[in-house]
Amino acid sequence: MKPDVTLIFPSSPFLLNDRMFPPLGIMYLSAFLKERGFSVQCLDLSLPGHAKEMAESDVIGISFSTPQRDEAFKLVTYYKGLGKRVVGGGPHPSHMPDECLKAGFDDVVIGNGESALACILTNTLHGVIEGNVNDIKINEYPMPDRECLPVDQYYQEINGRPATVLIASRGCPFSCLTGDTIIHTTPLMEMCQSVNWPESRPRY
Repeated sequence: MKPDVTLIFPSSPFLLNDRMFPPLGIMYLSAFLKERGFSVQCLDLSLPGHAKEMAESDVIGISFSTPQRDEAFKLVTYYKGLGKRVVGGGPHPSHMPDECLKAGFDDVVIGNGESALACILTNTLHGVIEGNVNDIKINEYPMPDRECLPVDQYYQEINGRPATVLIASRGCPFSCLTGDTIIHTTPLMEMCQSVNWPESRPRY
């Protein structure tokens, strides 16, 4: 059976090493959607063995930053040619939603994408959508789904020890384009628990 959505993180050919850290954006989306009963496939196109042709769902979500813009727009053209519904989210779509619509995206999410994407999947919202449509507090979001991608294929060291990335807050105290001038923080212990792996797996 097809998954309800395939979440994709484009490749980053501008980086010397694009497999340092896992893409937490689509991991947060995956955790939120699975908690609500959706089936999710995740692809990171920087990983060996992951390719755009592997997407199984009729709904494709692409999360990307501005340096990934060209790669993301190539993906839109490819998936629209297959008749897929394509949703854009992440930093670049949040700042340039109209450009993304012109590039072929069916829907663009501005800001936090969890609840907005759930509404898109139930066909209750369409077009340019402001994120966090259900006013969910940050502590109500599940921790990222670190099982949705092969995390052992990412590796970064700090002072000779394996390292990974955490998100401790959302929002911005300045006049950023997101329009969210309030910082929302996650308790430290919850963040630590989000990378508390079983002994049989690497702790990163």
